[in-house]
Amino acid sequence: MRRVIRYVAPDGREYRPAEETATLMVRPHGLHLSEPRMLVDGRPVAGALFDFGLFVFHNARELLRRGSGPYLYLPKMESYHEARFWNQVCKAAEGRLDLPRGSIRVSVLIEHILAAFEMEEILYELRERITALNLGRWDYIFSTIKAFAHNPAMVLPDRNK
Repeated sequence: MRRVIRYVAPDGREYRPAEETATLMVRPHGLHLSEPRMLVDGRPVAGALFDFGLFVFHNARELLRRGSGPYLYLPKMESYHEARFWNQVCKAAEGRLDLPRGSIRVSVLIEHILAAFEMEEILYELRERITALNLGRWDYIFSTIKAFAHNPAMVLPDRNK
């Protein structure tokens, strides 16, 4: 973020980021995962919020100053309720850190069949900050099988053939 990373190889060659670099999108843990190395009242904190908080607190202003911004790639979303939650988290961080409203931008990874049924609602909940929806096909396929395998009204391919 601050372009201070550098590496000097044993042969003396030096490596630094190029003047133009790819845009970084941070992918926090899924909401179901904890961060066991950070405890509050003796209990692990939510990994997603830990990742989000560290990234935004330490980098948002610098990224905005450089004409970019804090961009997130949100995984494992299953419903618009989670999208609403993430929007509230982003709004709270923007307010607390005095960042312009809507400056934290997000792309959502659709990895669950149930989220596919709520994509318009997810877009609506994140309307101030959404940049994209993306499909994670292997998790999506697995979630479809898991959700509908025992439903006789669903026709799914035989995985054994």
